[in-house]
Amino acid sequence: MATRLIDIHPHIISRMMFATRGAALGVQSDWSRERPVTIDDMIVAMDEAGVEKSAIVQASTCYGHDNSYLAESIASTRTALRASAPSISARAMLSKSSNSGRSAA
Repeated sequence: MATRLIDIHPHIISRMMFATRGAALGVQSDWSRERPVTIDDMIVAMDEAGVEKSAIVQASTCYGHDNSYLAESIASTRTALRASAPSISARAMLSKSSNSGRSAA
């Protein structure tokens, strides 16, 4: 049986975080400023590492309880991604995504 790789705690961070959303959320962590990983970067990294699925975790040190970047990113792709975030369930985010005519796979 082939080994299936699943990443259970990656984060995605917009390169334009503070320009687009972060100013109202507080101080961005050093690691996220130095190593932002967009949803597209995450998919490339998953492919390169042979990761089949990821459960992306809300970067609360960047976005606090504003889950919109995570939800929008998951909704924008049809790959095997799921989300975990404070104050909102992944099921609710994915349901919202499905209702907008896009699939979160």
